[in-house]
Amino acid sequence: MDSVIAIPELLEAILLHLDMTSLLVSASRVNKTWNYLIETSPAIQQALYFQPVLDDYTPRNSQKHTNQESIQESIAITTDERAGVQPTVNPLLVKKFGEYFFDLSEEQRRVQYCCDAFHKLPWEENRGLDVPSIRQGNPKQDLITRVRMKRAITSQRRDCSRFTRRGASWRRMLVSQPPPKQLGALWQEAGLPPTLRPFQTAWKALIEPDTSMHTTGIRMGHLYDLIQYYAGHHDRNSLWYRVVWNHERPPFYSGFLEDECKDLLRRTPLVIELYDVEDLCRGSETREPPDLESFDSTFRCQESSQPNVPWTQIKSRGFYHPGWIFHWD
Repeated sequence: MDSVIAIPELLEAILLHLDMTSLLVSASRVNKTWNYLIETSPAIQQALYFQPVLDDYTPRNSQKHTNQESIQESIAITTDERAGVQPTVNPLLVKKFGEYFFDLSEEQRRVQYCCDAFHKLPWEENRGLDVPSIRQGNPKQDLITRVRMKRAITSQRRDCSRFTRRGASWRRMLVSQPPPKQLGALWQEAGLPPTLRPFQTAWKALIEPDTSMHTTGIRMGHLYDLIQYYAGHHDRNSLWYRVVWNHERPPFYSGFLEDECKDLLRRTPLVIELYDVEDLCRGSETREPPDLESFDSTFRCQESSQPNVPWTQIKSRGFYHPGWIFHWD
């Protein structure tokens, strides 16, 4: 047996039959030889979603371009063209981040998430801690609420530290194979009730991979940092988000936003929808998250930086769809 595993090609073939967790955590600790093979083998690195597999699809008009608009047009593909290269999402990331980042259900989901989702990530047994909201204007009640909130946050911070630490391997993992070459983003502001705001202003963007990773493809660290930042840093009292994979998920605030989402999905299989709203259900004096400093210190990764998103403003000609339902549980 020792003579078999001493041959790198045979050892590589054996290791490729392990599940991702065993390969990443256990096998790499056997000895230096195994660790070196795991870190240098292209096949193993692809199996661990650290290196991208080749994408069989070659975009139309793949020649060089001189302006950003032409570059975006060159990667625009139709749904039929993309059907042959449907990405496979990273199963380990699905397990660790759940539906809040990888909602892959096919049924119609009238669901969005907010900063509360970070307290429900399936990382630790004590997930789902009740972190109360602060209602400004009652100093005594605010003080009691802050004490309860600090206790909950302190407990959760200890659990999150091994995920948010510098050098955490999940940050380098590609979200899928083949990985999205860009990340689509759609931002909508809603400061008034739908009946008083018939015309909408929104922004959209195509975000390039994090250049610090020195590779192509969207990695989990990039996706996580973007959502974590905007979930806490927004103008209105609440921001709701959802991560869309492969095809649009109705309902939308309007047909206009649905069209914009479809347009982004022609260019990339991964889109983030962000809705900065005055959430009347939470109360006009409630801010989410209630303590931004605690939220960032708990969930912001040590390697993260403020996102630089190339937003482009777009304006609609339509009206809101009624009946949008947010996710509270």
